[in-house]
Amino acid sequence: MAFTPRLNSDGMLNNPWWYSNDNIFYASGYGLPNCTCYSYGRYAEARGAWAALPSGNGGDWYDAATAFQRGSEPALGAVACYTSPSGQWDGHVSIVEQINADGSIVTSNSAYNGTYFWTATVRPEDGYLEAWMTPPNRDYICQGFIYNDVEPIPGEWGPWTLINYLRRQRERRRGIR
Repeated sequence: MAFTPRLNSDGMLNNPWWYSNDNIFYASGYGLPNCTCYSYGRYAEARGAWAALPSGNGGDWYDAATAFQRGSEPALGAVACYTSPSGQWDGHVSIVEQINADGSIVTSNSAYNGTYFWTATVRPEDGYLEAWMTPPNRDYICQGFIYNDVEPIPGEWGPWTLINYLRRQRERRRGIR
């Protein structure tokens, strides 16, 4: 399925990806705003089908997603997973919406008891962390990415994204990741 980035909240209200019992977080009373409800629904929206992603706090997703391909390189539609090494925070998950030529990525997000939707540009040299994730606010680290089976739209993202996508597909077929 071709990947279409979500860079705003248009069309989210009452959308079944977030507002139906098929979204396990909505069904259990943890609907939007919430990073897990948002990422669970956005991951499904991007692929056009539900997937059995983890059902715990954001900080638990990466280790629990053993049935999915995971890795340290961002990919379109992937879940970016953040945990708190101190265990003081529940973690965070977001979705990779865009990969820029400089290696930075744009993520889409929601926050429990907080902001309904926002995007952020995060950089590899900063560990893909937003400022609020770092001391003195939090002690998050990016654990990695849970990959999604979506394709970039050729020409819409430019050659850098297409080259990285093709490289990752080749690596996955060879079992490198």
